[in-house]
Amino acid sequence: MEKIINLILFLILYFLSIPFRILPYQIAQKLGYFITIFFFKIIKKYKKIIYTNLEHAFPNKEKEFYENIYKKNLEHIGKLLADTFLKTRMKEKWFRKKMIYDESSTLTEKEIENKLKNNEPVILISGHLGTWENLAQYLGFRFFPKTGIIYKSIRNPYVDRWFYKLRSITGAKLFRMEDSLSAIKFLQEGNLLGIAPDQNAGGAGIMIEFLNRPASTYKGPALIAYTSNSHVYFVAMLYEKSGKMRLIYEYIGRITEEIKKNKIKNELIEEWTRKWVNTLEKYVKLYPEQYFFVHQRWKTTPEIMKKFEEEKLKKRGIIKN
Repeated sequence: MEKIINLILFLILYFLSIPFRILPYQIAQKLGYFITIFFFKIIKKYKKIIYTNLEHAFPNKEKEFYENIYKKNLEHIGKLLADTFLKTRMKEKWFRKKMIYDESSTLTEKEIENKLKNNEPVILISGHLGTWENLAQYLGFRFFPKTGIIYKSIRNPYVDRWFYKLRSITGAKLFRMEDSLSAIKFLQEGNLLGIAPDQNAGGAGIMIEFLNRPASTYKGPALIAYTSNSHVYFVAMLYEKSGKMRLIYEYIGRITEEIKKNKIKNELIEEWTRKWVNTLEKYVKLYPEQYFFVHQRWKTTPEIMKKFEEEKLKKRGIIKN
């Protein structure tokens, strides 16, 4: 029965994608916005989630501030919906027309390119800011054939296979989260690995302050950086009012052998996790309308995390039931 339901959902999604693949880009984005408005009117809990997250992230603001960001956030989600289904168009020529290149991003890309030529591993950490789907497509051809992307599998196997094919269309090598060892090996061979790890990590994470609240955060990016001795950059692809897109890069650093000598591993993992979270937070504050405030980033509270930790200790026999 589950297989039939998954197939039906996949077919609905596939046929929904057809007009997006046919229409001009800006019209496809408007269609995405109308679908988003319709969806939010039917399922009203998501409006509450966005408002709650905004009120925590930007406390003591006027009502008009939240209303303005909320409206722009829906427009942004509409664009993301269009981008999700437009991947077959997103080849190098398409990006050349849609991108704005400034001096800073051009120089940083050249810097990354030189590191890859010298077989120095590079990690690009992003988040659900701007158009992360387009960013993954762009990196595929920009640093081809040295681009790898870690992604989270979709539960529906039909949709997962479909999106796997779409996401790899520009040449990126895809690694599922559970296949992190292969991703690390690829990275250590002198390649680039893109990660967007700003989701709720549940009991697998560590609590890091993000937009005025503790959030369970994946240790994976910092662990991979520690293991691979990679250069770590933050990256995001943002929408411009002109309808085009532009890149922002920021160098976070590298965990060298000298740094490892002077600090305990766990301390370094927490420190470097906080580094990329703080960088993401800085840009979310600059572009709040382009952050995906609808996701439950803060679902795991410190109280819930404490219960997770107690369960781990019970399983190891350190504390008794």
